[in-house]
Amino acid sequence: MTGTPSPPVGLRRTPQQARSRARVDAVIAALLELVGEVERASDLTTADVAARAGVPLGSLYEYFEDLPSVVDAAMSRVLERHDELLLDLRTDPPRNLRQLVDALFDTYLQLYREQPGFLALRNSTLFQRHHRDWLTRRVSSFVADIAEQATALGIFATRPDTFERLDFVFAMGDAVLQTALRDGGSGDPMILDEGRAIIQYATRRVMNGLDAG
Repeated sequence: MTGTPSPPVGLRRTPQQARSRARVDAVIAALLELVGEVERASDLTTADVAARAGVPLGSLYEYFEDLPSVVDAAMSRVLERHDELLLDLRTDPPRNLRQLVDALFDTYLQLYREQPGFLALRNSTLFQRHHRDWLTRRVSSFVADIAEQATALGIFATRPDTFERLDFVFAMGDAVLQTALRDGGSGDPMILDEGRAIIQYATRRVMNGLDAG
């Protein structure tokens, strides 16, 4: 006999009606908006989130136990979008190093532009160790896949530490994007352009040992 499916991450139960799903979506969106606006995310309350979402506080508690549960649900939604955007890179991998760097840079830039509250959440006290673990596992799995595919295609020189090198470059690129988008909007054009060029150079050097000449 098939058991009842577990509710989505962070939720007490799965919303069945369109109106209920819309309320859950509004609560998650409200949290991500507020985290980017307040001075101290630790001061946020479920009442703040419900007010921004335009739903009664009681309706919020129908689906979420507390504020950390809303954060869990928000992180889960962001990571689902993360996986959707990266799926194309798995099914149609880049054919050379420049394409790989551009594809990764553009994919994460799109994610951060679509989900501006994600960066604020990552840098807030609401972002807990288990959230970091969720993100690390997702990214590590993706980096391992890319390393395997790129090595098989001859994009990278074969090294015993290919994963570690790619993970290092990945962290550099993420830092560039966070810096470019720290003031919101679509990102600082100068930082994005120069950062992309720096990551291209760093990737060639770190992955294949090429000098800058």
